[in-house]
Amino acid sequence: MSSKSGMKTVYFIGGLFTGAVVGGACALLFAPKSGEETRQIIANTVGEALEDIRDQASEYYQEVRSQFDDLTDSFTDQINAYRQEIEVKIDEIQAETNEEIQELNDELDEIKAEAAAAKEVPAEDTPKDAPKDTPKPADAKAEKVSETK
Repeated sequence: MSSKSGMKTVYFIGGLFTGAVVGGACALLFAPKSGEETRQIIANTVGEALEDIRDQASEYYQEVRSQFDDLTDSFTDQINAYRQEIEVKIDEIQAETNEEIQELNDELDEIKAEAAAAKEVPAEDTPKDAPKDTPKPADAKAEKVSETK
């Protein structure tokens, strides 16, 4: 709803009310009728003005309500569209991640197979020059400590 449209409606309703009051005052001044008739005319005029105001207010309410419903529907549609886009992206990322996990698992299986094959190498395939008991770095430190004592 635009601000100009809302202000036009307010001005129209205000003008209608003002016109009803001015019309009633003119009727009092220029009509040579009895007090009872004048009060009845004023009551009818005010009643008609109030009824017109109620009708216009009801129409204005219906217009605003319709615009609000349209905006609500539009926002709901946009939210649903964004939700679908996000779900598609999540599915894509999940599929990519699952593929990468499978590739890593395959590589791990290959490495395990290579390690198992390396353990099964017969003793005659190992070089004869290889020392049988090579000290580990921790053992080397222990030997140095025992030599210094």
